Amino acid sequence: MQKISFVHTADLHLGEPVKGWKWSKKDVWIRQEEYLQTFQRIITFVEESSVPFLLIAGDFLEHGFVTTSLYQYVLTQLERIPQTRVFISPGNHDPYRVDSVYQHEEWPENVYIFSDRWETLYFPEYDLSISGRGFADFSDRESSLPSPIHDTTYRLYVVHGDFKEDQSIYFPILEDQLMEHEVDYVALGHIHKRQTYCLKNNKGTIVHYPGSPEARSWKETGERFITYGKMDEKGVFLESIPIHTRKYEQVEIDISDSLTLNRVEQCIQAAINKLAEDYITIQLTGRSSIGTDDKNWLRKLESRLSPIYTRIALEDWTTPDYDLKQLRTQQNLIGTFVKLMERRIAQETDKKRKRMLQAALYKGIDAMEREAIIQ
Repeated sequence: MQKISFVHTADLHLGEPVKGWKWSKKDVWIRQEEYLQTFQRIITFVEESSVPFLLIAGDFLEHGFVTTSLYQYVLTQLERIPQTRVFISPGNHDPYRVDSVYQHEEWPENVYIFSDRWETLYFPEYDLSISGRGFADFSDRESSLPSPIHDTTYRLYVVHGDFKEDQSIYFPILEDQLMEHEVDYVALGHIHKRQTYCLKNNKGTIVHYPGSPEARSWKETGERFITYGKMDEKGVFLESIPIHTRKYEQVEIDISDSLTLNRVEQCIQAAINKLAEDYITIQLTGRSSIGTDDKNWLRKLESRLSPIYTRIALEDWTTPDYDLKQLRTQQNLIGTFVKLMERRIAQETDKKRKRMLQAALYKGIDAMEREAIIQ
């Protein structure tokens, strides 16, 4: 029996407005083009690797944002791989509604779009069955699986949903129910981070999220992938293929020892030297007096860096260079405030909220110091 190969992707969200854009609004179209380029790269990989099956596990085309030009672009790409069978399982962002592009547009013969009920297709030449279903609307609390199939050697499921989340409104997939199914691979979508589970059943079922192939928000930093799978009598073997057009990266730099703007610039360039082609958010941290001396220092720094790094955003998470040890010993309002805030900061476990509290501490000291000077 020959190996069965497939590519698994999900959560492209083509057409969705760009989230978290930190640069000029007139340039946001560039990011939209990059999402299309990533889909084109996926098709190119499938074409060049002669992959017989492409599994798209939902949230492929953003409902309500699919223009005629976007549909035509997707159609053109899919027509490049007529020998590949493409399976689309509509998700909560592209449900199988009567007003969806899946129902009111024509699709190539090699493309199969699952409805909102489980369906199974058979491929005798591979001794393979592929089952899938789609969302009927923007949420789906139902938990269901197809009727167990025993008349093929290899079995795949393609579906968009929440694995192990029994209270989810996005099609909960229960591990206990799935354990009873003799399925080799469950191709999932919905979670934008790569995750893999191996069930302890007779088949050793692999349940897998490939993650989004191109970052949709600043929570999705680093490389983005598609999953290239091969399956035979020995099992299922997965390979993560980097596919992104451009990455989102967040870098934290402590500038406590950087006393000048030139030195801060050098620290940034050293930290992001290999990320020049990416979208970068630099979080400047530590204790620094630069902002006290020059309120426009961040803007000046961005203008210095922008000729080299065209997609860089700076965030000031620094704190003024106060001697907190000395301030907390003062028998006055400032001393009391510092002790109370430090206690609150120590209790906070969320990193972002802790930073906000630290910023509030120093802003409070600033305000009280200014008030003391005025008086």
